[in-house]
Amino acid sequence: MSDGIEPGGYILKKCSLSNHDGSKTVSIGDMINTIEIEEDISKVCIQGFITITDAVNIIDNFPIIGEEILTLEVEDFYEEVVTYQFHVYAIDTLATNNTGTMQVYVLRIYSKDFIKSESVEISLAYRGKINESVKAIYDEHFISNKAIEIEETLGEQTFVVPNLTPIETILMMASKSFSDVYKSSNFVFFERKDKYFFGTHEKLFEDGQDTERKYFYSSVNSDIEDRAEQMNKIQAFSLNKRMNLLEEMRSGAAISRVIKLDLATKSYENLDYKHYERVKDYKHTDSITKDYHSEAFNQDFFGEDNITNDYLVFQDSTRQDQQSYQDIVSQRLSTSYYLNSIAMYIKIYGANNINVGDLIRFELQDLSSANDYTKNHATLSGLYMVSTIKSVYDGTRWDMTIGLLKDSLKGEGAE
Repeated sequence: MSDGIEPGGYILKKCSLSNHDGSKTVSIGDMINTIEIEEDISKVCIQGFITITDAVNIIDNFPIIGEEILTLEVEDFYEEVVTYQFHVYAIDTLATNNTGTMQVYVLRIYSKDFIKSESVEISLAYRGKINESVKAIYDEHFISNKAIEIEETLGEQTFVVPNLTPIETILMMASKSFSDVYKSSNFVFFERKDKYFFGTHEKLFEDGQDTERKYFYSSVNSDIEDRAEQMNKIQAFSLNKRMNLLEEMRSGAAISRVIKLDLATKSYENLDYKHYERVKDYKHTDSITKDYHSEAFNQDFFGEDNITNDYLVFQDSTRQDQQSYQDIVSQRLSTSYYLNSIAMYIKIYGANNINVGDLIRFELQDLSSANDYTKNHATLSGLYMVSTIKSVYDGTRWDMTIGLLKDSLKGEGAE
């Protein structure tokens, strides 16, 4: 860790703009008021904005015309340096002083890969395993030189891509992917600071079980002298969602039906899915989880007579090369719903060693133990997956607001 950077501090080692062919570069670090960078599993690529105070008219003299690459290098408390490269795609919120000698404006920035993807349409047929097709698309169309982690998919498929961008194509393939290891087959695709990830949320859960990242929140106001421990203290937290029965019922997460239509035999079959009977087939944030509902409630509200969500799947039984989508439609929709069923935000000091898709251990004081500040909350403490990170650099301080997801409450006996 650094002796020169306090918890919540950072060093902006580099902030420069380069034109499209790289023949011109200008440093703008001393013009920056704030930087905001957002990482989000659901938005695929990293994006953000910076607020500039421009007294030398770089906006016209450089000029900034939507072709520029913004390079940022940020060093954190742990002396870890991360380099970002963004494409500047917009200027807005422009204002000038009374004499017109100074401008304040916002530069909107997006991952270079996203801008490149938006300039390309794919109109091709891909045959074989989806993970191999994803790798081929990534190698051809992504320009950031980041590594990509790709989970192996089951079976071979044929896709005719109907004029989609590379990112849209990969997202379409994610929705059609199967896994024989992680039964939800809930594939996601997103960018982190260090790499891209194409795989199931269950793999992220399994890979993060041994995490050593631990953050704690207590209502007790106490000064922490240890600087490293200050980095692990949560400044604020809000539990945005713990349960919503109406959403659960309307979404069909607990129980649903797939109607399989066989085009060859002109027949159909009803396939009912009860999530509470299959929940142990999946990986979860915690090793032991609580049931979503009591057995009696499941019988009264989530039985065959309560199915309100039907999904049609077409199949041709004479073909041997097709995937059995009826086997994963309900599973994927249900696990995706419960993945977002418990959500909170925490605010901590900024650091480069946390990424979306990571698991962290959240320790919350037991709210029922007014006099026992060492006892953790029985169900809300535990492992959470990082779904969003919003970093705000204001010149002297770096705060991160982190979105956390949990697919179930921690059960008795879980760590």
